[in-house]
Amino acid sequence: MLHNAAVQDIVNKGKGIVALNKIDQHQLILEEKPVIILETPDKTIREDITKDLWMKYDDKLSDENKDKVKNLCPDNCPVVKNVQKINATKLYLKFKSNAFVNTETEDFNLFIIASRFNHSCLPNVGRDFSTDPDGNTIQRFFAIRDIKQGEELEICYNTEEEEYSRLTEERQLFYFENNDFMCSCCLCLSEDSEKINKVRLDIYRMIEVIDQAEDPVTGIYLIKKLFETFENNAEIVAPRQDFFRIYAEMGFNAACESESIKDCEFFGKQVLFYSEITKGLNHESVSVMEIMLRSGKFEFLE
Repeated sequence: MLHNAAVQDIVNKGKGIVALNKIDQHQLILEEKPVIILETPDKTIREDITKDLWMKYDDKLSDENKDKVKNLCPDNCPVVKNVQKINATKLYLKFKSNAFVNTETEDFNLFIIASRFNHSCLPNVGRDFSTDPDGNTIQRFFAIRDIKQGEELEICYNTEEEEYSRLTEERQLFYFENNDFMCSCCLCLSEDSEKINKVRLDIYRMIEVIDQAEDPVTGIYLIKKLFETFENNAEIVAPRQDFFRIYAEMGFNAACESESIKDCEFFGKQVLFYSEITKGLNHESVSVMEIMLRSGKFEFLE
């Protein structure tokens, strides 16, 4: 169920999701279970999954959810347009266009409402996979920044690393070839693309260095520098909260390795803050960090 938002028609985009009222930064917008979860042999969506996909659709979905899947994009695809019934090929095209990959389990998940989020290279909505109290997969969506009433809610279809490594023309070509649209977000249409590309490429290179850093003290310094760089360039970079959580976890583990209590506390508070947003207040990871911060006894996160 959407909070303070609704699916509406968007000019030149088809369907999209719009804020009905002002949405505060970090506020939860949507928490949704997938209607189809599909594991693929090589972690990609190819036509040879069509049979397994059809079986999940035909055997597992209610008639109501079948109708909702049938109405998902791509509406303007010649193979799909104006269909009253859906066959395996049309289902494959819809799944390929709308499925989200769960980076933790590496399977593909199809959502009814979340599929209506359009893309922006400077998104105002973040997302992360989690589990509900019964252990079911869910995806949570939350505001990256304050969002005005009437503003479209947009996510980034790619990871931060992949986004920041590409120049404007390369991003547009990627989405045209893989998602059948030419991105016209504020970044792609900006006249200041040279500055934007430089800052984002510098951040990408910083992420690469952090990922390869072996010395924990160096890692701690660089992660703090990365967070500072994001804060100073908020108008052209908008990383999701789960990105901050992941690198805060890396900083926390580096602080444990270097036995720096001060840095353990610093990154531990960051991990707790972003885990509450991305995973939910009742998630196990939140409880684990709360206990460590209260006790002052810090251990590596898995």
